[in-house]
Amino acid sequence: MSGIQYPKSMSLKAKMVLAVAAMFGLFFFGALYLAFTYFERIEKESIAVQQQTLVSTLADNIESKLSIAQKALLAAAPGIPPGAWHDPVAAQRFLDERISLKSIFDNNLLLISPQGRIIAEQRYLPGRRGKDLSYRPWFRKTMETGLPYISDPYFSTHLPKHPAVMVTAPIYAPDGKINGLFVGSFDLLSENFLADLAKVSIGRDGYLYLTDSSGIMIVHPESSRIMKPAASGANTLFLRALKGFEGSGETVNSQGVRVLSTFKRLRSTSWILSANFPVSEAYAPLQRAKAYFLLMALPVTGLLMVVTWLIMKRLMAPLAAFTRHVRNLPQKSGEERHTPIASSEEIGVLASAFNAMIDTLDIQREELKRQNRTIEDERAFLRSLIDAIPDMIFFKDRDSVYRGCNESFARHFAGVPKEEVIGRSDYDFAPAAVAEHYRRWDRRTLESGELSRLEQSVELLQGRRILVETIKAPFRDAAGVIVGVIGISHDITVLHEQKVLLEQEVAERKAAQDELALRQLELKELNRSLEERIMSTVMDLRQKDQALVLQSRLAVMGEMINNIAHQWRQPLNNLGLIAQYLGEEAKTETLDPTDVREQVTAIMNTIDYMSRTIDDFRNFFRQDKEKRIFNVSSVVTSVLELINANLRCHDIKVDVQLDQNITVEGYRNEYAQVLLNLLANARDVLVERKVKGPRISIFLGADGDRSVLRVTDNAGGVAEEILPRIYDLYFSGKESGTGSGIGLYMSKVIIEQNMGGALSARNVGQGAEFTVLV
Repeated sequence: MSGIQYPKSMSLKAKMVLAVAAMFGLFFFGALYLAFTYFERIEKESIAVQQQTLVSTLADNIESKLSIAQKALLAAAPGIPPGAWHDPVAAQRFLDERISLKSIFDNNLLLISPQGRIIAEQRYLPGRRGKDLSYRPWFRKTMETGLPYISDPYFSTHLPKHPAVMVTAPIYAPDGKINGLFVGSFDLLSENFLADLAKVSIGRDGYLYLTDSSGIMIVHPESSRIMKPAASGANTLFLRALKGFEGSGETVNSQGVRVLSTFKRLRSTSWILSANFPVSEAYAPLQRAKAYFLLMALPVTGLLMVVTWLIMKRLMAPLAAFTRHVRNLPQKSGEERHTPIASSEEIGVLASAFNAMIDTLDIQREELKRQNRTIEDERAFLRSLIDAIPDMIFFKDRDSVYRGCNESFARHFAGVPKEEVIGRSDYDFAPAAVAEHYRRWDRRTLESGELSRLEQSVELLQGRRILVETIKAPFRDAAGVIVGVIGISHDITVLHEQKVLLEQEVAERKAAQDELALRQLELKELNRSLEERIMSTVMDLRQKDQALVLQSRLAVMGEMINNIAHQWRQPLNNLGLIAQYLGEEAKTETLDPTDVREQVTAIMNTIDYMSRTIDDFRNFFRQDKEKRIFNVSSVVTSVLELINANLRCHDIKVDVQLDQNITVEGYRNEYAQVLLNLLANARDVLVERKVKGPRISIFLGADGDRSVLRVTDNAGGVAEEILPRIYDLYFSGKESGTGSGIGLYMSKVIIEQNMGGALSARNVGQGAEFTVLV
């Protein structure tokens, strides 16, 4: 059993005090933990936001100062003398006069030719004029783009081993060509707004550093790390910042210190401004608050235990009196055993229940005495019952010593009263070899713990030999431990004689079974003959099905030939008229070459149209070999193109409402044949019944994940008595009797068996509606 483990000598009052204190502690400290966790998260988010704001402000400040520096160069550029690009002295004089720029660019100011050579520099050093700087990335970038550029850090050749950042401004001639570059540079080890970043501290140990987009240090409090790659590995947030991350998070810096890091990328240079604030310092107020909360909780818990102790002492006084009464209960009798506590509270209810329990125990004691007498009576009944059983029954302990038996065993096997059998063994009643056999059998039964049986011949005391079946089984005490063997010996002499007679009957039945097996062989031969006849019948049915399919296709082909006739009637008329016209013109010898070319073009267009019609009919009859996903609206359109001429011939109008995005998986041409059958049936009925204003409506949409195609006419519908039979083979509902009775049958087979869909029909409005669900 789980829970608080109290010392055995601890009173209930002390246990209750500890339990209340534990419950209060769990609640108090749990609530304290949840509240502190919430405020800790809020405070951490606030600190991160403040640091993010600081870094963003500093980044904007750097952007602003870089922009000012760049604009200062561009503002000073118009003052460059035109001849300075070819006169180093004039160029030097111009640079020396730029006092305000010296305060911005503390490393150097230079004028550089379009070829990348130094014309002049503010901090003049002998031998540097004409030096080639065209290899510098900042020079190449400016010349390629023609735009001002702020470089990544590099080691200056003006002040060796000093890292610098170059700001360039291209100067254009009136003809649009670049005269040269006006550039200024910052010394990252000197006193300027970039170097000042290293002096900014966040708290006591927090600091800022600036890197380029590849991780090279531009500014760092440790000047030895400038122009060196930032240490990678544990600082995963820095690696993410190199890939574009901006924001705050906890990480480990290169010294292994856990810090709150913030990253902000400068827009103009892709540099990354970073701030590291040690977590131990950033969250120090939170840790102090946690310690204050814990110190406050200890005296509160102690005070609660004292108050609980005093309250429980008063509440538990009646229970203590009840406990003393129960402890002295064995020395009391009669009414003295009833507790005198009278109260309406729980202790009073407990005292009343205790007094009722005492009365109940007295009643149960008398009931127990009565039950013991009943058990003795039942034991006497069981002894009489066992003695009345004619089989021999006996009991032995684990040493094969008899512990009881019935009268039949004592009279027929032991030859002594059953009371004298107890305490004796088989050696007292049978020869030694037989007794040893019985003992080994007893041991096997005890070891296996399972029931065993044996048929054996036994000679009774009267000298009569009988065949008995003896069953031995282990018997167990209340704890389930095997304590002995119980045995029952049943006389099976008569049963054995009946068994012999039964075996004779079995032999006779076996002969009958052999005869039956012979008849079964004959029956198998008959079954084989029947199977052959069934297979032959099935093959005939398959051939009939194939003939039926062929007949259906021939019917469709007949329909298509009729459509071809209607499709070609007008083109053939056109060809005849053109030929007649050309013949008349030839007779009058007034043929105009231009007119001939136009007529030939018309002939070729008509022939091309008829050729495409042939391709459409040929594709319609191409056999689909496997299921494919096809667009249903394209099938409807192609079928209408085939049959439209026929429908127009009968003045039948077609209303079409198609969802162009419906697709299904199946056999495209078979689906088209079904639609052609439905349209042809609607046409035939409209023509046969001479409907005024004949009309066919085609709707294509979706119902869940299935396509819905509805073909509706206004021919008056199908007679209700024949509606259930319209799909039967060779049944035609056409009044003229011209139908083959195959079209709707094959359509239903195609849709429901080949494509797993459903084809249904009903009467709606002024006609019939056929619905195809796939």
